[in-house]
Amino acid sequence: MTIRTVDNASPACATTMARLDDSITVARTDASTMLLNMPRSIDELNEATQDQGFFAKLKNIFA
Repeated sequence: MTIRTVDNASPACATTMARLDDSITVARTDASTMLLNMPRSIDELNEATQDQGFFAKLKNIFA
């Protein structure tokens, strides 16, 4: 699962974008920060936010 970030969006626009895709959406509006499509359990959240880059894989080799 990916995490999408939307900056300077209206709440309606951010909500519409989140409905079009299942990825976690962080929308920063003028007044607040909205978290959309968040997983319901801690295990799902941990799975969705795991690092998948080169340095994360390198760290797992030496861990």
